[in-house]
Amino acid sequence: MAQSQEMPPFDDLMWPTLAALKDSGGSASNRELLARVVQIMNLSEEIQNTPHGDGPRTELEYGSCGREHISGKPAQSTAVSVPYGTLLRLGAA
Repeated sequence: MAQSQEMPPFDDLMWPTLAALKDSGGSASNRELLARVVQIMNLSEEIQNTPHGDGPRTELEYGSCGREHISGKPAQSTAVSVPYGTLLRLGAA
């Protein structure tokens, strides 16, 4: 019987998220980024489809692969910007 994976904590998603953003040429939509993180981390279907509470999104979609923690607050100098809400872009930290 296959062993089931556990949902990785958000901090375990941050480096794969940055790697996925770099792999995409420095800019990616949430959907593109999530797909690449799933590949990098080899996340199971079970993890990918874990619902977030009673809402329509999954835990991975809700957490957006740690992007809020990577992008920081608008007033901070960060390595990742979110200029259009759904597009992430690498920048100078």
